[in-house]
Amino acid sequence: MDVIVGGGVVGLSVAWRLAREGRPVTLVDPAPASGASHAAAGMLAPVSEVAYTE
Repeated sequence: MDVIVGGGVVGLSVAWRLAREGRPVTLVDPAPASGASHAAAGMLAPVSEVAYTE
């Protein structure tokens, strides 16, 4: 059995992938997908941070 600790974007993705392969998965998180995952949505924009001043 695989145990995933943390239900953020990475934890849920890994758990989903393992479950699709037919492996038993246990996800340990008191409130899945309620951490920083929703706050970081759309903030991966390296082009906007090219200038040193930003």
